[in-house]
Amino acid sequence: MGSSPAQRLLCYRSTLERRFCRVTVPQVTVAAVKPKALPPFPIVEAYGYAADATTPEAKLARERKWCRFMDKECEKHRQYGFGYCSVSYAAADDERVHRTYAVCDHRLDGEPINQVLRDHFDSAEVVLVSEIVLTQPRTSFDYVAFEKARPDHVIAIETQAIDIRGGGVGPAWQAWEEDKTEDWRSR
Repeated sequence: MGSSPAQRLLCYRSTLERRFCRVTVPQVTVAAVKPKALPPFPIVEAYGYAADATTPEAKLARERKWCRFMDKECEKHRQYGFGYCSVSYAAADDERVHRTYAVCDHRLDGEPINQVLRDHFDSAEVVLVSEIVLTQPRTSFDYVAFEKARPDHVIAIETQAIDIRGGGVGPAWQAWEEDKTEDWRSR
């Protein structure tokens, strides 16, 4: 199927990965530059607050490197030099749709665990015990919960966060710490 000059759209890519399109209309030429869409800033939360939070609490947590989920110094920052709790990532097995993933198991403490308890026990009174280690067989659980009125009604809860310690998020973390998130891709 042919096209007239007014319908023709020629596109090519430059070495800068910008898409250049040229629309040719009789006696008029218009060029347009469409930058390639960049992924969003990958750090969603740091020290328990939105990465772009400016509240006094968020600023204090950032200054102190404080985990609000543990109510003490961020252990990931102490161990690895990073204090982000969750990141945005477009996984290949998730249709490359950007989703938020917890990268610190402490991010799953508190309300996420309470939601599990509500889902399983409904409104019953529940006892929650953390960091349980069994000796026979040797295994451990993040939490064990049981219904107070029925101690034989027990569930074990194991939280799982994805494990990243810098890697591709490292440049974004450095930019975030320097308040230069708009430049994170150039690092």
